[in-house]
Amino acid sequence: RKLDKWYVIDDGQKESVPIDWTIHLRRKPMKTDPKHTLNANIKFALSHIKEEGVLLFIEDDEYYAPQYVETMTQRMISKPFTGIIRSRYYHLPSMSYFVHNTTNHASLAQTMIPTSYFKRLELLLPGSPFVDLRIWEDAQKNYRDQCLLFHDSPKAIYVGMKGMPGRTGIGSGHSGKFGRHDREFLKLKEWMPSDHVYYERILQNGGR
Repeated sequence: RKLDKWYVIDDGQKESVPIDWTIHLRRKPMKTDPKHTLNANIKFALSHIKEEGVLLFIEDDEYYAPQYVETMTQRMISKPFTGIIRSRYYHLPSMSYFVHNTTNHASLAQTMIPTSYFKRLELLLPGSPFVDLRIWEDAQKNYRDQCLLFHDSPKAIYVGMKGMPGRTGIGSGHSGKFGRHDREFLKLKEWMPSDHVYYERILQNGGR
């Protein structure tokens, strides 16, 4: 299954090259921007998305398996608030990995919400960049029958990649001070049997 439209929010110091099949929205960096601009970018995106349906958050430095979109959107009719729990994290520079035991919320990078939730989401944006916690707390309190949190086991369809090139991310996972060392990329190969080579190349090329 394909998403109807791909919105790309670009607030980098240098504008990225637009991809033909995406809707490229440029939010120019401002001196008043906070250190982490996630919430500002979400607010900017919401003002441009007019379609009805569901919004699937995609982060550009995470790993999404080929069946990720299909798996998530299969649930959208009855459970428009969908997310993956027990996130798999992989810190590339240190070759270490960790599986979270969280079961009551999903990270934003693996969350889907209905577009009918946009107005309520705008009210949740002010505050810390951990807006995913606020989304799931609110959704499970007010829309519990429309929520689905599941673990993508045994086959991973998402891996939170940490320590990647670019702006430093939020959360403890980006420090690399966690998890187990992955000798010879065995865990990376288990989680992404066909795509692990791309991350190995990034590491071999010094993070590029």
